[in-house]
Amino acid sequence: MINHTDNKRIIFKYVNYDLTLFEKIKIFLYIKKSNIDSIYILAPKNFYFFLPLLFRKIKFIAICVNGSSGYKRPNEYLRKFLYKFSVNNRDA
Repeated sequence: MINHTDNKRIIFKYVNYDLTLFEKIKIFLYIKKSNIDSIYILAPKNFYFFLPLLFRKIKFIAICVNGSSGYKRPNEYLRKFLYKFSVNNRDA
């Protein structure tokens, strides 16, 4: 993880695209102990979309993917827990 802080209220965390189990636990514990208002999910990995189920008070803003033949990441059920999302339609 890399921290980058330009402002005392804004913290950017860059994580590897391919997360290990240890890194997933580390992210979960960081979110749990920190006072976070919103999280932006820019890489549509399934692990990140399960976090809004556990942390209801945090606003999750995400990029979602719709693929060919009805493929959706995340599925419609998990999208309901996001505060806002934008859909990248790969069919178009």
